[in-house]
Amino acid sequence: MSVNSLPFELRDGNKFAFLLINNVHTSFPEKLPTRINNAIWLLDRYPASPDLHWESMVGQIRFREITEANLILAHVIEGESRILTQDDHAAGEALAQLYTLLQLSGVAEHQAANLAVGSVDGDKHKIRRLSSIEKFRQTKGYVRSPVTLDRLKRADHLASVVRSLNFSEANFGRFGRGLYHLLEGLRQNSGQERLHPVYPCTRGANSAGHGEHREAVHTSLSAICT
Repeated sequence: MSVNSLPFELRDGNKFAFLLINNVHTSFPEKLPTRINNAIWLLDRYPASPDLHWESMVGQIRFREITEANLILAHVIEGESRILTQDDHAAGEALAQLYTLLQLSGVAEHQAANLAVGSVDGDKHKIRRLSSIEKFRQTKGYVRSPVTLDRLKRADHLASVVRSLNFSEANFGRFGRGLYHLLEGLRQNSGQERLHPVYPCTRGANSAGHGEHREAVHTSLSAICT
């Protein structure tokens, strides 16, 4: 896939959400940063000078996890107040959802994952909310595969389809529950722990509706569940 490097900037007044994955197996084009979609960037290094104040706040180990991340999904909001809003937190959750659905094409090995939401004040990049992303667990006999730009774009497409389903009891309810149980199963360590949460997804995957939505989700979920 041909990729052109694009300029990524953080300006005074910007707000940002970063999903920072540390020590993850990747195979990216040399020309980064680039866009995954109109809102989300892909980077392979921390895009700002480290705020040393955070080292004393979160500890040296976690500070290194953040600043030495080699896979970063970034969303930047321009021209807004520095005060974080629900939209800013939602941007971070969208990054976490993309990375979660990426696991359906193969669980990505990594050391740590952190979600940071913050703002730019002059030349300082202030992280205002920091949370850990729970690890997913490989299945016995899995084949180690790198995270690629193509995999991220396919996960992004799947995330947009999942959001468009607008889950409720009356609307794709069984599929929503099936997806939840599948992802919960992938977070468990052993086969016995996975058995109960994963079983319902075999039915949920068959409740995705019709047309484009069903085609987009069924291939990803049904093959993994059965």
